[in-house]
Amino acid sequence: MRTSLEMVVFLYYNELMAKATKKKAALSPIEALEASRNSRVIVYFTGDRKPQPFSTLVGIDVLPAFKAVLKKIGNTKKITLALYTNGGHLDTPWPLIHLIREHAEEFEVLILEKALSAGTMIALGGDKIVMTPHSFLSPIDPATNFQDEENQKMKRFEIEDVIGYIDFVRDRIGITEQQALMEIMKDLTKEVNPTRLGSIHRTHALVRRLATKLLSLHKEPVSERQTKEIIDHLAQKLFSHSHLINRKEAKEIGFDNIIEYADKATEKAADNLMTYYSDYLKIDEEFEPLKEIGEKEVKKEIPLSLAVVHSKDLKYDFKANCVITKAPDPNGNPGIRVDMKSKWEKI
Repeated sequence: MRTSLEMVVFLYYNELMAKATKKKAALSPIEALEASRNSRVIVYFTGDRKPQPFSTLVGIDVLPAFKAVLKKIGNTKKITLALYTNGGHLDTPWPLIHLIREHAEEFEVLILEKALSAGTMIALGGDKIVMTPHSFLSPIDPATNFQDEENQKMKRFEIEDVIGYIDFVRDRIGITEQQALMEIMKDLTKEVNPTRLGSIHRTHALVRRLATKLLSLHKEPVSERQTKEIIDHLAQKLFSHSHLINRKEAKEIGFDNIIEYADKATEKAADNLMTYYSDYLKIDEEFEPLKEIGEKEVKKEIPLSLAVVHSKDLKYDFKANCVITKAPDPNGNPGIRVDMKSKWEKI
């Protein structure tokens, strides 16, 4: 039998344990990752919902959202950027990394499944790149789409295509005479406008310069040899812009100590975060305007969230107001028009 005092203590202890258990169970996905990394977490997730107009990329317009989130966090010892993206604009990684580093002594990037192209550039700015078995980086060599003036079709072009072609002619076929190489270049410029070739070359040089500068920001200095090895692989030696680099290969191509394998707690938290934001942005659901508007309505407005910058204290969504209107063609056949206006909004 317990005394009255013992019973009071017992009940009080049980109440404390219940509250602690409830609090632990109620951790948000961001809070769970913060606990596993012992850091403040910011999620930058650009959605890749289909079709293409409903997907988003890294862009310079995200900086005000990051500024607000970072001001809310204040100066802190460590920030973890949980990143998911297919890539985007090259003018974003440099100012974004500097903005984050102004608020943290240590900075790491956790890859949520993929951080491709410009996403890989952002990852280069982290003291550590934390990867799970499901994480991928990609090459950073520039690629562009342009319209073929002859058949009016869009073509994809990479500077490495040109370098590979010239290397093939010179090294494999054995044409080294200068005049012959000039004739080959003339044929090449018939395929691709010389101005466009020059533009892509400048972008290629910019990518290498930015990557070098981002690696130079690391708390533990990255040697010139290691920097060159990383950039040579990312910008040239992997040959395909769509090649996916897992964490093992990343270590092999020069990243070495920069790559950190996620421990079990981090891996679980990252998986939960990925699941949460996949559902939040509905990236696995194709947006079907005809299905959304239905048979009875002629016009419908649908609010969509297409990307996020979230911390546990402050959240911004890239919001799109999607207006779907039924618009039959001149012959009376069913048609539809989709208009969208989008911007970053505090939620």
